[in-house]
Amino acid sequence: MATTNPDPSRLLDGVRVLDLTQYLAGPTCTRMLVELGADVWKVEFPPSGDPTRVVPPVLDDVSSAFIQHNRGKRSLCLRSEEHTSELQSPCNLVCRLLLE
Repeated sequence: MATTNPDPSRLLDGVRVLDLTQYLAGPTCTRMLVELGADVWKVEFPPSGDPTRVVPPVLDDVSSAFIQHNRGKRSLCLRSEEHTSELQSPCNLVCRLLLE
C-alpha cells in the first residue's frame, strides 16, 4: 500500500497569522509561513508603514526588499498607535499566531 505524503507547501493551510514584525528577521519568518500555506496579515503603522518600504533599490516607489520579505501577505494599516491594543485582543481569538 502506497502512503501519501502531504504537500509540504501547504502544511499551515488554514492557519491565520497576525504579523506585527518590521525590518528583516520577522518579515522573513512570516514569509516562510506564507510559503507553508499560512494566511498572514501584515500590520503596518503610520505614518509611513513598514520601514523597509524605502530601502533601496526602489523602483516606482516600491522597494524590492519590501516585496521580497512581504510577498504573499495581506496588508492592514492602523491609523494610530492607540488602536494597536484594541486590535491585538480580538485577533488573538481568530489568529493562531501573533508575531511581534
